[in-house]
This record gives sequence, C-alpha cells and structure tokens, in this order.
Amino acid sequence: MVNEPRKPQPGDEEYVGYCCPPKKNQFQKGQSGNPGGKPKKMKAESDETVYEREMNRKRTVMIDGKPRRLSNRELIIKRAVDAAVQLDPKALMMIMKAEEKFGHLRVSERKAEVQQGVLVVGAPMGLDAWYEEHGGQKELPPHPLLDELRAQLETKNDDDAEQS
Repeated sequence: MVNEPRKPQPGDEEYVGYCCPPKKNQFQKGQSGNPGGKPKKMKAESDETVYEREMNRKRTVMIDGKPRRLSNRELIIKRAVDAAVQLDPKALMMIMKAEEKFGHLRVSERKAEVQQGVLVVGAPMGLDAWYEEHGGQKELPPHPLLDELRAQLETKNDDDAEQS
C-alpha cells in the first residue's frame, strides 16, 4: 500500500467525531460555555411602585370635543370635581377636604360680622374644628360656591315639582 495518511482514531488529539468537537471550537480552559450565566430572578415590584406607575400613566380623553392627554391622577381629580359640581355629597366632602389640605379653604371660627361697612372674620379653622363648634354635625361648612349650588338645586327641584 502506498503511503496513505493515517486517519485519526478515537483517543487521538486531532480526532473529530461524536462527542469530540474540533479543538478550535472547544471551550478554552477557565472559560464557561455560558459567560452571562443564568438570568437573575426579577424582584417583585412594591405596591407603592405599581401605584405610582398606574397613577402617572397617561390616557387620551375628550374634553370639550378635543383630545387631551391626562394622567390617571389628573383624571380622577377632574371627575371628582365634576361630581362635586353635580352635588354628589361624597365628592363634595372629598373636594372640601382637599381644599382645606392645600390651603384654599378656610372656615372662620365665628360668623362674619359687618361693622361700619367692614367685614370682620374670625381666625381660620379646619373642618374638624368646625364640626366640633357646630355640635359634631358632619354637614358641609358654609361656602359661597356650595350656597350657589344648593340654590340651583332647589330651583331645579321646584321646577320639577311644578311640572308634575
């Protein structure tokens, strides 16, 4: 037989076959086949994070026939104000508490008095103090906007009664 090159046999260094990949494709010493490793488990989001993300999520709503992008937080406040204008008692209480919290609403300790053409008003007080002063009744404090809304509701009820 003529000088034929010898075929590599299993066990030889240059042998390529089942379970024996070429040397250039084998992992280098000290190097893993999965260098990034298994992905780490995702941490569960806290309730606060989920709440903030959802409250800040924007929605497109139609306002006066025009599309506007509002966050859920803004939309909730807008709808609460709309309900308060329709004299929904729960919405009115919520808006009044927000007005007090943000300093827009101050209820006087005593009724305003007119002396020589000058309006005299007592020191400001919160809703809780107003409730205590008025025997703990959970009625809404006097407010020009509420008085106007009550008057509109009474006239509407009178008109409905006349039509019946």
